[in-house]
This record gives sequence, C-alpha cells and structure tokens, in this order.
Amino acid sequence: MRLSDIVAELKSLRDTVAGLLSDKTKATAEVLTQFSEKLTALDGAVNGDLAQANSDLTTARATIQKLGEDMAGVNAKLSAAEANVTALIGEKTELAGKLTKAEKESATCRESLSAIEEKLSSAVLAANCPLKAEDGSDLPAAATDEHRAEAASRLPAVARVELLQGAVNAAIARVGVPLSSVPAPAANADKQPLRGIAAVRAAFAKQISK
Repeated sequence: MRLSDIVAELKSLRDTVAGLLSDKTKATAEVLTQFSEKLTALDGAVNGDLAQANSDLTTARATIQKLGEDMAGVNAKLSAAEANVTALIGEKTELAGKLTKAEKESATCRESLSAIEEKLSSAVLAANCPLKAEDGSDLPAAATDEHRAEAASRLPAVARVELLQGAVNAAIARVGVPLSSVPAPAANADKQPLRGIAAVRAAFAKQISK
C-alpha cells in the first residue's frame, strides 16, 4: 500500500467515525465493530508496507556498502597504475638519455673509423700499392689520382693493411737486411737522421699517422 493510499484510508476512517458519531440511530456495538475491522485492515497494510520498506532499506545499505568497497578497490588499482606510469616515465627518460649517449659514441666511433680508413687509403696511395678497377682488372699505371683514390677507398680496411704489409716487406727485401736484425732506436734517435730499414719504418709510420 502506498503512502497516498494510507492517507486516503485514514481520511475515510475519520469520515466514518464522524458519520457514526452523528448518527444516533446506529447501535454502539455496530459502530465499534466497523471501526475495529477497518483499523485492523489498515494496521495490517501499514505493517506490511513497513516490513517491505525495512527490507528495501537493508538491501540499499548493502548495495551502498558494496559500492563503497568496489570504489576503494578501484582507487587502489588507480594508485598502483599511476605509480607504474610514473616509474615507466622515469625509465623512459633514463633510456632516452642512454640512447642519446650511445648515438653520440657511435657517431664518434664512425668518425674515428672513417679517419683511420682515410689514413690507410692515403698510405696505400703513397706506397704506390697495386690497385684494382671496379671490374676487377688491374688499374693501369696511367690512372689519375682520383681513380686511384676511388680504387683504394673501395678496398676493405683489412685489404688495405695487407697491401701496406706487402709494400713494407717488398721494401725490406730490396734493402736486403732482415727486419729482425734492425736494432731498436736509441734514446736520442729522434735527434739523429734515420737510415735504411729504420727510415722505411718511419716513413710508413709517418704516412699512416697523417
């Protein structure tokens, strides 16, 4: 029974009581009986509604409590997620710094390697080492300096070193003195002119270091 129905029933009871009290012809027992029946019916309806309301209230309280627990769980997960995001941002920043450093070191290494290869090419050209054309044939003696430089740059670094070793060995063979027999330079060797194998060594070392 809705509240509006209860109010209407109470008004009806009031009107019934007023009517009975104004009607002197009806017996008192009849009046009391009718009033008692309507009051009992109304009491039952009200009690039923109150029981349902209490049940609904209990259910609502349980639902609110469950929602509060769920909300607490969601907040805990959100806090954990935010902490993870903060940690990941920190790691990303650190990795970005390491990547930048690695890229700089890589660029420095490439520059150093390029400089070494350029010195090797210069030494190969200075030693007049035999070179190959793009088709694999021997480069003619009349080849321009530009063509010789291109041929030297096409060679792998190891091949350039091998050519230089061959040139050194050939020079030593022409001199006719075993390399092992050449004494180490004296302490003041830098103040004295170099001769023989020592001069060959110094010339190649100077050319490579340019």
